[in-house]
Amino acid sequence: MGFIHVQGRFVRPEEVTVSAIATPQVQPTPQSVSPSVDVNGLWKSGNQTIIFFQEGQTIKAMDTYRGSGQIVVWYGEGTISGNHVRYHLHHTRNTAPQAEDGIHDFTVSADGNTMTGTWGTFAAPVRGNWSLQRVGP
Repeated sequence: MGFIHVQGRFVRPEEVTVSAIATPQVQPTPQSVSPSVDVNGLWKSGNQTIIFFQEGQTIKAMDTYRGSGQIVVWYGEGTISGNHVRYHLHHTRNTAPQAEDGIHDFTVSADGNTMTGTWGTFAAPVRGNWSLQRVGP
C-alpha cells in the first residue's frame, strides 16, 4: 500500500482523518504595494518632449527629437513604484543607428511636476544627470 502526503508529511491512507484533511492552512498576508504618483502626460527637457503613460506599476515612454542633424526616436518600458521611475529604452535603428540602448532612473518630486535622475547605457548605467518638467496632462 502507498503513502499520501497530508499537511507536510507522508501517511498511510488509513491514518487520514477528516479533521486532518479539513484543517485550514494559514495563507501569507499579501504585501501591499505603495501607491505610485501619476506621471501620465508630457514631460520636457531641452529639445526633448517625452510622452509617459502608465498602467498600474508599468511605465512606458516615447520620445522624438532632432539630434546631430537627424530625427531620433526612442521608446522605453519599465516600472514605477512610489515616486521612483526606472525604465530601459531602445533607440530605433533607422533614426539613430549608432545610439546605445539605455536606462533612465528618476525620482518624481513631491508636487509631481519634476523628475530628476540619471541617464546611461547598459555598459555605463550612470552617464549623466537629467531633469524633466511636466508640461501637459
